Amino acid sequence: MSNKELEVPKEAKIDVNPTEGDKVILNYTLPNKNKSRVDNRKVSLFVYGTLVQGGSNHHFLRHATLISTPCWVYGELHDTGLGYPVLKKNQTKRVWGELYEVTKEQLKRIDQLEDYSPLNKLNEYIRVVQRVHTEKHTVDAYVYFAGEKLADCENLIEKGNWLHYLYDIGI
Repeated sequence: MSNKELEVPKEAKIDVNPTEGDKVILNYTLPNKNKSRVDNRKVSLFVYGTLVQGGSNHHFLRHATLISTPCWVYGELHDTGLGYPVLKKNQTKRVWGELYEVTKEQLKRIDQLEDYSPLNKLNEYIRVVQRVHTEKHTVDAYVYFAGEKLADCENLIEKGNWLHYLYDIGI
């Protein structure tokens, strides 16, 4: 066995695991110097309920960039009876909303609002990439659809627009 020099950065955390024989496994990890940095990468997000302008949770998009309004996705909108709607798959109906550009950090906060975690099988919503139609083009964007917890909602919103629906029912 030959001796080899290994350069390990001073700030590395070293973990030595002895093994059988004369081999030693050396693991090291570097501290994450970017922990305090905010993830500013941008993604597109289609919103259709309480996150739209005039909606009760629009403040989550205060620092986001509005890309297009109005715009739509294929699907059907349902009133959950809990003060917010849910989107279900449908290839013939339209749901109206707004398209935003958000940072990954903003998206994480909205995931929490929407009770979505990719590690959880029992979510209120699931986040998927869906084709969004604007007046000028189509864009692939994240959209929240009904998850397991909201799959049984059956109060269809015929016009596919949450704020118009609230107005029509007098809220």
